[in-house]
Amino acid sequence: MTGSALLCDIGGTNARFAYLEGDHPGPVRQLATADFPTIKAAIRHVLADIDATPQQAVLSVAGPVAQNRAQLTNAAWSIDGDALRRAFDLTRALVVNDFLALAYSLPELDEEERQAIGAAHPDSPTSPLDPMVVIGPGTGFGAALYLPEAAGAGRVVPTESGHATLAPGNEQEDRIIELLRQELGHVAVEDAVSGPGLSHLDQALATLSGEPRSARSAAEIVAQAESGDPQASDTLDLFFGLLGATAGNIAVTTGAKGGVYLAGGILPRLKTQLERSSFRARFEAKGRMTPYLEAIPTWLITAPHPAFKGLARLAATPGRPSDFS
Repeated sequence: MTGSALLCDIGGTNARFAYLEGDHPGPVRQLATADFPTIKAAIRHVLADIDATPQQAVLSVAGPVAQNRAQLTNAAWSIDGDALRRAFDLTRALVVNDFLALAYSLPELDEEERQAIGAAHPDSPTSPLDPMVVIGPGTGFGAALYLPEAAGAGRVVPTESGHATLAPGNEQEDRIIELLRQELGHVAVEDAVSGPGLSHLDQALATLSGEPRSARSAAEIVAQAESGDPQASDTLDLFFGLLGATAGNIAVTTGAKGGVYLAGGILPRLKTQLERSSFRARFEAKGRMTPYLEAIPTWLITAPHPAFKGLARLAATPGRPSDFS
């Protein structure tokens, strides 16, 4: 499909919009979801502001999507693609998960919109048809696999990797996960490798040290690590190690030889700490499969609004909503 489109990247706190007419989205406009009672009201405001009448809308949502509908977890908005199509007289209103949109953006990223984390083996070039995966810690842990095609837009496989069981890589992590298991029962990846997970790790480390302390939010931990707090720095080190190990697990289980891309709201703010961390070492540390991982590049997405590249690609891709779920 071609023609004009309203592109929407919807989160629990902020909603971002861009108008697509041609090949590239226009300026991104950001609204607070709390300022509008419904997604329809927000879209009306944006369209009035830019004086545009799009032919279609493509929306990415930070949450599960079923039958072209989604309910925001942290806001009152209910997003129904079919209802939006009728309300705004559109040819199509497509609602997708945010990591599905991010995965479609991967082939569109310019070199300056990504930063290598560690170095892949120089004698192991990737093929344009190698799968790629994007992962990211945020409120939860998202992941989606991009499968290139020789012709066409490729295909994305959304996953629920954040709910896989978290695997320890050393004795300290054995003890950490045992503490989390006592509290949570099943310990999933996102129970440690996410914003809330960072707080879980901080509390568990404090308990192991014999010096329990008040719970700290992810933002507080990051700020205090930047101010030189050794306990907060230890928490971040643990977090990055588990992120690297998890990224390596996903790479070997999906065959993502084209690269593992890191996204989400947390990591771009921690670029320097991520580069200095054990992330890449833990990514590669898979015993006899280490050479396989050494050949796979790992990238941090640094583009300010990468989802819009994927949304623009989806706007140009024909298909029914069920084709992208």
